[in-house]
Amino acid sequence: MAENPEFLKAYRTHEKPEAIRAAQRKEKRTGQKGITRDRTERIKAYLERLENIFLNPDQRVRERNIELLKPAIYENALIREENFPESYFEFQKQQLVDKGISKEQVEREFSQEKKKEEISRVRESQRLSLDAWIDYLSGDNCKYPTDLKYFVMQGVFRLGNFNTGAYSFTKRIETTTAPFPEVDRQALSIILGGLEARHYNKPTENYSPALLDLIDKNKNFDDLYALAMREIDQMADKSEILPITEGEWRIFKKGSNPQKLVDALAGIRSNLCIADIGSATAYLNQGSVEIYFSHNSAKQPVVPRIAIARNDNVGVYEVRGTYNKNEDVDSYIEETDILINRLKNIPNGESFAKKDADMKRMTKLYNRFFKIDKKTKEKTSLNPELTRDDLSFLYEIDDSIDGFGYQKDPRIEEITNQRKIKEDLAFLFNCRPDQISTTKDEALKGDIIFHYGDLYLDSLTSAEGLKLPEKIGGDLYLDSLTSAEGLKLPEKIGGGLYLSGLTYNQKKILRRRYPNLEIL
Repeated sequence: MAENPEFLKAYRTHEKPEAIRAAQRKEKRTGQKGITRDRTERIKAYLERLENIFLNPDQRVRERNIELLKPAIYENALIREENFPESYFEFQKQQLVDKGISKEQVEREFSQEKKKEEISRVRESQRLSLDAWIDYLSGDNCKYPTDLKYFVMQGVFRLGNFNTGAYSFTKRIETTTAPFPEVDRQALSIILGGLEARHYNKPTENYSPALLDLIDKNKNFDDLYALAMREIDQMADKSEILPITEGEWRIFKKGSNPQKLVDALAGIRSNLCIADIGSATAYLNQGSVEIYFSHNSAKQPVVPRIAIARNDNVGVYEVRGTYNKNEDVDSYIEETDILINRLKNIPNGESFAKKDADMKRMTKLYNRFFKIDKKTKEKTSLNPELTRDDLSFLYEIDDSIDGFGYQKDPRIEEITNQRKIKEDLAFLFNCRPDQISTTKDEALKGDIIFHYGDLYLDSLTSAEGLKLPEKIGGDLYLDSLTSAEGLKLPEKIGGGLYLSGLTYNQKKILRRRYPNLEIL
């Protein structure tokens, strides 16, 4: 039994209805008077009740008690369906838009049925992450007084998202969708040890003055937890280990124990959402997770740098780094071939990497072009200046912009509609605007350096006198040609060349003459 519950008065534990009820029960059970009126005795009665339920020495009784009480805990701690914010789905939709998926397709992905499924998934993730705290604090390996465990658990119920930059937690409210933060056992042991040292008159020299000061000021658990994390990270000093890129990949297979994944990331500020048991479970139910661990100064592969999520249907579907809260890959890893070499050996790996990079760049470009009012969703065009590289990317001069949707990223057209296309392309190709074509008639007038988009000439039956643009950005359709005689093709075609009217041998001759063109 805890011997010093006095510090809980500062947190007004004696005023809680459950503490009052516990005191009333004890008075009735023991016949002892004055328990309910005495604030200290009231807290003691409450802690005795909690100890009997959650810390019962009989493990079977303890486990049964906890399982019986968990539904009531979930009812108060997990987000309810009626409180689930629509902004959550709006954010998810925007993420799909940022991957180049059309708004029509995005809306189909968010039917009422699918929304209900997502709400259930979020609640399950919260449940599992909360269970991790309950199970750890009630377990035999957490050997601290009951009052300290109670202080921690009450604080956990209020923990929202962790800001890795500011080392602070948001407050959990009824609309919070995030799982409960992962159990950082190293940070937790520092807090519990410091609390025990201060409130149970034990040596304090192993704890920082900053932590002891927060304890003396009766600060909440989130402040203590964030400080302990900061101190651990400062001692680790990532600046010394980031330049070390040697390491190894570890695979956590689909359906495997998610706790092993959580344990591999424990005690390290990885910034990965899979570090909590709820998210780890969801990911491993869907597929496998591969994590690259670089060496620490002792040449042990324990520092997570990259995470790849994959499943049997689509291969790679997510790549995340651990550098910051945006889950970016750090510059030291980017300078190596570690990630790209791994992706080469995973189905859809290289394709995913290309699409992911294109969509991130497209999103940055789009956000420079438009300011969107968060309330009205009204867009204001900002008409930014674009560099030659920006224009080359936007108009897909050297490579196509690949996204995750079934069709072309609609944001490309939305941006080009704001531009003077011929002037942009004339700048890129060092020519006059009238040497850029955007229509069939313009393309056939001669002296055209570049045609923007696809060029449909499938009504032509002869190439006689045909003067094609020097370069074509999209596909070229010449399906009605039955002879290649007199046909002079562009030096570059961004898409395919369709010549279904020619024979196999005629196409073969053209492929030898124009090896860089994709003749279909």
